[in-house]
Amino acid sequence: ASRGCPYSCIFCSSNSMWGYQRRKPVANVMKEIQYLKQQRGVDNFGFSDDCLPLNKDWFADLLGELDKAKVSWSCFSRLDVLHAKMIKRIRQAGCSTIYHGIESGSARMRVVLNKKLDPHIDNSYILSFVKKEIDAGLNPICSFMSGIPTETRKDMLETCKLAYALKELGATVQLWIMT
Repeated sequence: ASRGCPYSCIFCSSNSMWGYQRRKPVANVMKEIQYLKQQRGVDNFGFSDDCLPLNKDWFADLLGELDKAKVSWSCFSRLDVLHAKMIKRIRQAGCSTIYHGIESGSARMRVVLNKKLDPHIDNSYILSFVKKEIDAGLNPICSFMSGIPTETRKDMLETCKLAYALKELGATVQLWIMT
Protein backbone atom coordinates (compact mmCIF):
# COMPACT_ATOMS: atom_id res chain seq x y z
CA ALA A 1 0.00 0.00 0.00
CA SER A 2 3.00 2.27 0.48
CA ARG A 3 6.73 2.31 0.08
CA GLY A 4 9.46 4.17 1.86
CA CYS A 5 9.89 5.63 5.30
CA PRO A 6 10.75 9.13 6.54
CA TYR A 7 12.89 7.74 9.38
CA SER A 8 16.58 7.04 8.89
CA CYS A 9 17.41 4.11 11.17
CA ILE A 10 21.04 3.11 10.53
CA PHE A 11 20.26 -0.55 9.75
CA CYS A 12 17.52 0.04 7.17
CA SER A 13 17.79 0.90 3.48
CA SER A 14 14.23 2.14 3.03
CA ASN A 15 14.89 5.82 3.74
CA SER A 16 18.02 5.94 1.59
CA MET A 17 16.15 4.29 -1.29
CA TRP A 18 12.87 6.21 -1.10
CA GLY A 19 13.44 9.14 1.29
CA TYR A 20 9.81 9.43 2.32
CA GLN A 21 6.63 7.36 2.37
CA ARG A 22 4.61 7.26 -0.84
CA ARG A 23 1.12 5.76 -0.57
CA LYS A 24 -1.22 4.28 -3.17
CA PRO A 25 -4.73 5.68 -3.20
CA VAL A 26 -6.90 3.66 -0.83
CA ALA A 27 -9.27 2.85 -3.71
CA ASN A 28 -6.41 1.21 -5.61
CA VAL A 29 -5.34 -0.83 -2.58
CA MET A 30 -8.89 -2.03 -2.13
CA LYS A 31 -9.24 -2.95 -5.84
CA GLU A 32 -6.19 -5.19 -5.45
CA ILE A 33 -7.60 -6.77 -2.28
CA GLN A 34 -11.02 -7.31 -3.88
CA TYR A 35 -9.41 -8.89 -6.95
CA LEU A 36 -7.37 -11.30 -4.85
CA LYS A 37 -10.34 -12.09 -2.64
CA GLN A 38 -12.80 -12.69 -5.49
CA GLN A 39 -10.53 -14.20 -8.14
CA ARG A 40 -8.07 -16.12 -5.97
CA GLY A 41 -9.97 -16.76 -2.73
CA VAL A 42 -7.45 -14.85 -0.61
CA ASP A 43 -8.88 -13.51 2.63
CA ASN A 44 -5.73 -12.92 4.69
CA PHE A 45 -3.39 -10.11 3.66
CA GLY A 46 -0.01 -8.94 4.92
CA PHE A 47 0.92 -5.31 4.44
CA SER A 48 4.71 -5.20 4.34
CA ASP A 49 4.87 -1.41 4.36
CA ASP A 50 7.54 -0.02 6.70
CA CYS A 51 4.87 1.72 8.79
CA LEU A 52 1.32 1.32 7.49
CA PRO A 53 -0.41 3.77 9.90
CA LEU A 54 2.12 6.59 9.43
CA ASN A 55 -0.32 8.94 7.68
CA LYS A 56 -3.31 9.08 10.05
CA ASP A 57 -5.91 10.37 7.55
CA TRP A 58 -4.95 7.88 4.84
CA PHE A 59 -4.87 5.06 7.39
CA ALA A 60 -8.33 6.00 8.73
CA ASP A 61 -9.69 5.79 5.17
CA LEU A 62 -7.99 2.41 4.67
CA LEU A 63 -9.46 1.07 7.93
CA GLY A 64 -12.93 2.12 6.82
CA GLU A 65 -12.54 0.20 3.58
CA LEU A 66 -10.99 -2.83 5.29
CA ASP A 67 -14.06 -2.93 7.57
CA LYS A 68 -16.25 -3.40 4.51
CA ALA A 69 -13.93 -5.97 2.90
CA LYS A 70 -14.17 -8.40 5.83
CA VAL A 71 -10.60 -9.68 5.50
CA SER A 72 -7.88 -10.53 7.97
CA TRP A 73 -4.61 -8.63 7.68
CA SER A 74 -1.30 -7.87 9.34
CA CYS A 75 1.03 -4.89 9.23
CA PHE A 76 4.21 -3.26 10.48
CA SER A 77 4.06 -0.19 12.72
CA ARG A 78 6.29 1.92 14.88
CA LEU A 79 4.97 2.19 18.42
CA ASP A 80 5.14 5.98 18.40
CA VAL A 81 2.62 6.38 15.56
CA LEU A 82 -0.04 4.34 17.34
CA HIS A 83 -2.17 5.32 20.30
CA ALA A 84 -4.43 3.32 22.58
CA LYS A 85 -7.67 4.24 20.74
CA MET A 86 -6.22 2.94 17.47
CA ILE A 87 -5.64 -0.54 18.86
CA LYS A 88 -9.32 -1.45 19.09
CA ARG A 89 -10.04 0.25 15.77
CA ILE A 90 -7.28 -1.70 14.02
CA ARG A 91 -8.53 -4.98 15.45
CA GLN A 92 -12.11 -4.09 14.50
CA ALA A 93 -10.99 -3.60 10.88
CA GLY A 94 -9.60 -7.14 10.74
CA CYS A 95 -5.96 -6.79 11.83
CA SER A 96 -4.73 -10.00 13.42
CA THR A 97 -0.99 -9.37 13.75
CA ILE A 98 1.10 -6.25 14.18
CA TYR A 99 4.88 -6.23 13.85
CA HIS A 100 7.03 -3.81 15.86
CA GLY A 101 10.74 -3.26 15.30
CA ILE A 102 11.67 -2.45 18.86
CA GLU A 103 15.32 -3.31 18.07
CA SER A 104 16.74 -3.04 21.60
CA GLY A 105 15.75 -2.99 25.24
CA SER A 106 18.40 -0.32 25.75
CA ALA A 107 17.30 3.28 25.26
CA ARG A 108 20.94 4.11 24.48
CA MET A 109 21.00 1.57 21.66
CA ARG A 110 17.76 2.90 20.20
CA VAL A 111 19.48 6.29 19.99
CA VAL A 112 22.57 4.71 18.37
CA LEU A 113 20.22 3.09 15.82
CA ASN A 114 18.72 6.54 15.11
CA LYS A 115 15.18 5.26 15.79
CA LYS A 116 14.07 8.83 16.69
CA LEU A 117 11.40 7.55 19.05
CA ASP A 118 9.37 10.00 21.08
CA PRO A 119 11.04 10.37 24.51
CA HIS A 120 8.08 8.79 26.34
CA ILE A 121 8.61 5.47 24.51
CA ASP A 122 10.59 3.62 27.17
CA ASN A 123 10.52 -0.05 28.16
CA SER A 124 7.60 0.33 30.57
CA TYR A 125 5.60 2.11 27.85
CA ILE A 126 6.47 -0.67 25.36
CA LEU A 127 5.30 -3.35 27.81
CA SER A 128 2.09 -1.48 28.59
CA PHE A 129 1.28 -0.81 24.95
CA VAL A 130 1.93 -4.39 23.81
CA LYS A 131 -0.24 -5.63 26.70
CA LYS A 132 -3.08 -3.43 25.39
CA GLU A 133 -2.63 -4.94 21.93
CA ILE A 134 -2.79 -8.47 23.33
CA ASP A 135 -5.86 -7.60 25.43
CA ALA A 136 -7.55 -6.30 22.26
CA GLY A 137 -6.95 -9.63 20.51
CA LEU A 138 -3.95 -8.68 18.40
CA ASN A 139 -0.84 -10.82 18.02
CA PRO A 140 2.10 -8.43 18.41
CA ILE A 141 5.44 -9.55 17.01
CA CYS A 142 8.32 -7.70 18.65
CA SER A 143 11.66 -7.73 16.85
CA PHE A 144 15.06 -7.16 18.46
CA MET A 145 18.68 -7.06 17.27
CA SER A 146 22.03 -7.85 18.78
CA GLY A 147 25.44 -6.87 17.48
CA ILE A 148 24.67 -3.16 17.34
CA PRO A 149 27.82 -0.97 17.18
CA THR A 150 28.98 -0.03 20.72
CA GLU A 151 26.50 -2.47 22.30
CA THR A 152 27.66 -3.58 25.74
CA ARG A 153 26.79 -6.60 27.84
CA LYS A 154 24.48 -4.33 29.87
CA ASP A 155 22.67 -3.24 26.68
CA MET A 156 22.25 -6.88 25.59
CA LEU A 157 20.90 -7.84 29.01
CA GLU A 158 18.36 -4.99 28.84
CA THR A 159 17.24 -6.34 25.44
CA CYS A 160 16.93 -9.88 26.81
CA LYS A 161 14.98 -8.64 29.82
CA LEU A 162 12.50 -6.66 27.68
CA ALA A 163 12.14 -9.46 25.13
CA TYR A 164 11.49 -12.00 27.89
CA ALA A 165 8.91 -9.73 29.55
CA LEU A 166 7.10 -9.26 26.23
CA LYS A 167 7.12 -13.02 25.61
CA GLU A 168 5.69 -13.57 29.10
CA LEU A 169 2.84 -11.18 28.19
CA GLY A 170 2.07 -13.32 25.14
CA ALA A 171 3.84 -11.43 22.35
CA THR A 172 5.88 -13.25 19.73
CA VAL A 173 9.54 -12.25 20.01
CA GLN A 174 12.21 -12.33 17.31
CA LEU A 175 15.92 -11.81 17.78
CA TRP A 176 18.18 -10.96 14.83
CA ILE A 177 21.85 -10.19 14.41
CA MET A 178 22.38 -6.71 13.00
CA THR A 179 23.84 -6.67 9.51
